[in-house]
Amino acid sequence: MVHQVLPSMTVETSMQSCCTQSRICVIDQSGKQKRTIGSSGSGDGQFRGPHGIFIKRDVMYVADVGNDRIQKLTIGEVIQKYGQRGSGQGQFNGPIAVIVDQRDRLIVADHLNHRVVLLDQAGTWLLTIKGNVSGPQNFENPYGLALDSQGNIYVAARGSSTIKVFSPEGPMSDHMVPEIMQ
Repeated sequence: MVHQVLPSMTVETSMQSCCTQSRICVIDQSGKQKRTIGSSGSGDGQFRGPHGIFIKRDVMYVADVGNDRIQKLTIGEVIQKYGQRGSGQGQFNGPIAVIVDQRDRLIVADHLNHRVVLLDQAGTWLLTIKGNVSGPQNFENPYGLALDSQGNIYVAARGSSTIKVFSPEGPMSDHMVPEIMQ
């Protein structure tokens, strides 16, 4: 998966390309690898399936799927880790995407726990948006995340083939994606 970071730089997360050892590759516009970040493993700065990346003010947040955690890095140095394997608060099972909102809260798509969680920068669990429930609010296997200018959270759910819209301040809204996007 390739992520545009700056006009002159992209970041690639892959286990099948130039980075065959669960590392993050920094690639310039010409496709030349400039550097790598991390290595394969479960220690600080190591990854087992880095997937979703979000960069804000020189800080990189990486959804480390195989280690069931989010790592926060600056120029390749780990400065914080969030979560461990499980299904309770403070635990993830296949976190696949991470974004940071205008108030610097982390929003994580916890893929195999069928939920989206909001954390503060200290790792305090603020809100859980549960999927895999009956009714119109159902979503399964959240995979992609986006924010709009009002702070609403858009969740692309692979298992239910849906896109849902949530308020960051409380329970899911009953209005879903406009018909043109369904």
